[in-house]
Amino acid sequence: MARSVSVPRQAAYVAYQSFPDDCDAFDFSNSIEDLRSALMAAFPSVCEADRWASREDRIIASNQHADFGVSEYGGLVSIWVISNEGTPLAAAWVDQVEVKFRAAVAGCFGQDLRKQGSFSNGESFFQPVNGQQQGSMGLGFSSREGWL
Repeated sequence: MARSVSVPRQAAYVAYQSFPDDCDAFDFSNSIEDLRSALMAAFPSVCEADRWASREDRIIASNQHADFGVSEYGGLVSIWVISNEGTPLAAAWVDQVEVKFRAAVAGCFGQDLRKQGSFSNGESFFQPVNGQQQGSMGLGFSSREGWL
C-alpha cells in the first residue's frame, strides 16, 4: 500500500513542495530554519517552537492562535497551519492569514505543488503551481514515485 505525506486533520491551509532534484546537496534542517524565519517575519506574533503534533507532524512556530508545522515523506513536504485554541478569536485569526502564509512558505523546500488528488491506495499526485512540468514523462509529482 502506498501513502503520502502527513497533514494534520485540523489543518486550515496546506502548501506542498518537493525537494530539489539534487537531494544529496539539500539540507532539510537549514530549510526548516529558513521556513521558521519566514513565518516569524510574516507574522510578528509568531515565536519559535519545536514539538510534535503527532508522530509525523512537527510544529516549528506558533502564537496564541495557531501552530505552523511541517511534515516530510519521500521528498514531499507539507507545510500547514492549524488553529490551536478552538476559540472564535483563534479561528478568525487563522481565517485571515492564508495569503501571507502562502507567500511566506513559497519555495522554502523546493518547487511549489498543488495536490490534484489521491489514488485508492493512498498515493497522492501533484502538479507544479507554476505550470512547468518536470520528469521524463511530464506527468507531475507522485508521492510514491517522485517526478514522472
